Amino acid sequence: MKEPGNSPNNRTAGRILALAVVSSLAVIALASILIYSVFFSADSSLRTRGPRVETPSGPSMTIAIARTAGGPAAWRTYARAIKRMSDATGRPMRVRYVVDRDEVVRLMSSREVDAGFLCTACYLELADEDGISLVATPRIAGKSKDAAVLVVKGSSPYRSLKDLDGRRVGVATPSSLAGYRYLYWLAKREGVDVAQSLIVVRGESQEQNVGALLAGDVDAVFVNRSQLALRDQSDLRIISQSPEYGMPPFVTGATVDTKTRNQMKQALLSMRPSVEQTRAVVEGFSEVTASDYDFARLLSQPISTYGNLR
Repeated sequence: MKEPGNSPNNRTAGRILALAVVSSLAVIALASILIYSVFFSADSSLRTRGPRVETPSGPSMTIAIARTAGGPAAWRTYARAIKRMSDATGRPMRVRYVVDRDEVVRLMSSREVDAGFLCTACYLELADEDGISLVATPRIAGKSKDAAVLVVKGSSPYRSLKDLDGRRVGVATPSSLAGYRYLYWLAKREGVDVAQSLIVVRGESQEQNVGALLAGDVDAVFVNRSQLALRDQSDLRIISQSPEYGMPPFVTGATVDTKTRNQMKQALLSMRPSVEQTRAVVEGFSEVTASDYDFARLLSQPISTYGNLR
């Protein structure tokens, strides 16, 4: 009798597991090389202006990345932004990626991270906590504010949410302000019963939803206006747009003193696209205030109250 550990199936599974581990390590290594080359290379905009910047040597800071407006294509800009803030403050900065919304709120609240690029909904959950400060927002396609939009294909006959009766409408996660939240807010305003009139299709991301619209898998999508910034919009048409609100912001926590926060803010506000980024997704960063998120706060209220919101 063959021992279980020596069976052909187990040996095959072992080889597959080993191959998966090696492949994963290779991907991590390649990603690390890319991040290192972007994050730790000298910033050309710093080299050409002012005195030589010394290598940061102060106490390190941890920056959470939970939402980067502009998507993966904007990573290089965010890497440069963190490098600039590190140089400006004289403090090394570690990056911590956080996928889960509740987790990034917990990390900021517990002071396990010092600052972060947050989703708008995450910022609103933290806004009233002591020590939480808005610093700046990314500027995309010349705009420092975003909006929730209802988008259809340019060739479609639809002109309003009511026209989509019986049609498939794509949204992202239930917590998405520009997705479910704006869908129900707009439905209340236009007298549309979502459950009775629409087929709501949930996608993994706004980017995926726009792709589904172009492929004809859904008839309309609810997304952030900024999601369309670098797309060919010749076959896309916005049929409804919300009041504007702030882009997903960069926020500092209670562990960051006023002087350091101001240095980080100036590093972001003075940032310009590098020479090689002739068509940068994120063109720079802009001033931001709490009032910029008034409509986003409205959307963050319980959906059951939307009938009283105008």
